[in-house]
Amino acid sequence: MILITIKIDVRSARRKELAQTLSALAERVRKEEGCISSAFYREVENENALCVIEEWASQPDLDNHLGSDNFAVLRGAVKLLNGPAQMQFHSVSQTLGEEAVEAARDRRASGG
Repeated sequence: MILITIKIDVRSARRKELAQTLSALAERVRKEEGCISSAFYREVENENALCVIEEWASQPDLDNHLGSDNFAVLRGAVKLLNGPAQMQFHSVSQTLGEEAVEAARDRRASGG
């Protein structure tokens, strides 16, 4: 699985416009083959910072997305409304849930 994180610091006057664009894009991106999830969030500490988080099943699926009209719209909107965004790609080999927390707590309690 591949995780994309995009952080966008947008001018407050354009925040609502970009949020509307990101919301519409997330709906379309979720329909792309290989998209596990696509969502955007506003940072609690900085209301002008918007974050896009996408999960992709495989590199070919991600490559198709990066060449898509949807991704071109995202990049265009970010450039128009703000400038370059901070974009990171993470290759995830394993995803764990609550059981990882419990296992870590058990190890710590047993001195291991």
